[in-house]
Amino acid sequence: MDFVRPPAFQTETSSAFRIAVLVIVHIIFAIWLKYIVARLPLGTLRVVAVLPFLAVDVVCPCFFDKDTEPLQVFCLIFILTWHCTFKVLAFCWGRAPLRESMTVAQIAATLSLPLFPKPLSRTKSGPEGRLQDSAGSGAALAVRLLGKLALTVLVVLLYEQYRETMPLVLKHYVLAFVIYAMSGIIMDGPAAVVVEALGLEVLPTFDQPWMPASGGFHVDGERQQNASAQQQQQQKGIVQQQQKQPRPSLLRRQLGLNAAFFVSGVFHEHMAWLLTGSNKLGWKWTFFFWVQAPLMSLEALGSRLLLRAGVQLPRPLTILLTHVVLQALALDLFFGHMEEQGVSQKIVIAIARCIHAARRPLQSAAVGWLEAAGLLTSS
Repeated sequence: MDFVRPPAFQTETSSAFRIAVLVIVHIIFAIWLKYIVARLPLGTLRVVAVLPFLAVDVVCPCFFDKDTEPLQVFCLIFILTWHCTFKVLAFCWGRAPLRESMTVAQIAATLSLPLFPKPLSRTKSGPEGRLQDSAGSGAALAVRLLGKLALTVLVVLLYEQYRETMPLVLKHYVLAFVIYAMSGIIMDGPAAVVVEALGLEVLPTFDQPWMPASGGFHVDGERQQNASAQQQQQQKGIVQQQQKQPRPSLLRRQLGLNAAFFVSGVFHEHMAWLLTGSNKLGWKWTFFFWVQAPLMSLEALGSRLLLRAGVQLPRPLTILLTHVVLQALALDLFFGHMEEQGVSQKIVIAIARCIHAARRPLQSAAVGWLEAAGLLTSS
């Protein structure tokens, strides 16, 4: 479908300067949320009050060049256009992860970084996914960051060297680990600093992607985005009998599930549109992420039928089945689309440049240290 090319605003400033401006804007945004928006009633009035800042989050990737700054475009869409926007919209209706009790520094960090503060302790019965889990201490996050840095170097160099010769399925798994490792770096690194510096406990980023026993390929982010603010509402006296409310109807839960995955797909499609500069309106990423919702519903139905029949599938088999289903879908709709649009090559090349740029000073420093220790003689 013919569409329109994404806008691009050229500036003569450095990437670091533009990012610094965005950080300052979000510090101001945090002050505005805490001292102005928080005093407004929940709902539409709050949304109107934050519209100028949300507009900044939506258009800011257009001030970065898709060809020379693809990582910046990727990160800004991921952190600001997507996560920050929904964190703020959730706050407008009194929902997590932002809380009025947070400091300005904590709010600013939550807005401008890809992390999700752990919700307040609750007494709600029933499953909550990982909403009461913790990502751990700053030291634990730093260790995971180092592991993901090493994984990034490995998979990026593998893809760079053997992309043309490795089997298609293996190439797709390598790409999956590139995405996992890079996303983990930009989430675990800032989270480690925030946990130690601001005392803000955060939720885990990703489950182990190589151990999926469910079709919910992209469920963690949606669970975090949809964290309930029942505790906050009780503190304000807005809802005193929240726990006595009946469980949402099946239709409502299905609408919520489908909406969460559909919105995820739309934002991924938006990311591809900005990274490619295409004038075509894509649909493959949108469909790939949305279809996880009916798959999860079918999976739940099938699981109940099997349990009634007294059959319980072993976990290794469910992991294998999940991999087969996701790989079959991703063959054309996700990884195939990445390859066709040139998104994978653009991102991997940008990461490889960072790796090679960091390798030279590290190599020089290592050689200097070995020579100083007498373990290496200069030729």
